[in-house]
Amino acid sequence: MNGDMKAVGGAAVTGFVLFYVLTTYVFNPVMANDAPGAAMNPFLTLAVTSIVGVLILSWINGSVGNATKSGAIIAICQIALVDIYYPMGGQRGWTAAAVSAAVLLVGWSVVGMVYGKLASAGPAEA
Repeated sequence: MNGDMKAVGGAAVTGFVLFYVLTTYVFNPVMANDAPGAAMNPFLTLAVTSIVGVLILSWINGSVGNATKSGAIIAICQIALVDIYYPMGGQRGWTAAAVSAAVLLVGWSVVGMVYGKLASAGPAEA
């Protein structure tokens, strides 16, 4: 456990310093001058995002070997990036963050279960 705490502490400090510098001196100046484009069709946007998300799920599942856990990994990462960071920074309310976290956990867990069932079923028979 002591080795883990040293790794967690070192990685947390490294992440803090690195992301502070990169956000302050790289991302924020670009963001300040970058106007959003026109919105795409919401169904097309969701379709593309779903495909990319499932490709990431498949990649993670290759290492984890459990599709439901792989889905949970995606959800937890999204929750850490959006539903913890944004409310603490005053960019999102805590109620919306809690609902978002629940949606992410349920959604990615179910997607992972379906992926796991279909992947273990093997190829479709003709």
